[in-house]
Amino acid sequence: MPGIEPTPIEERNLGGWDFFLLWAGAAISLAEIWAGSLMVPLGLGLGLWAILLGHLIGNTPFALGGLMGADGAFHRW
Repeated sequence: MPGIEPTPIEERNLGGWDFFLLWAGAAISLAEIWAGSLMVPLGLGLGLWAILLGHLIGNTPFALGGLMGADGAFHRW
């Protein structure tokens, strides 16, 4: 289908750090603050572990989808 080919590597202008900052900024939201407030009874240490585990579980499907959508672009770097 014309018009949906992957962008050639020489035309890409975002790197790994740029994508990290993009997704980290998208992860900070009011829902994040609200969810964090619900974890206050767990205490700081256990609450942070729960947040990290939730991010790992929740973001894994997005990362795998991104790898599939990249059409092997990561293998060419």
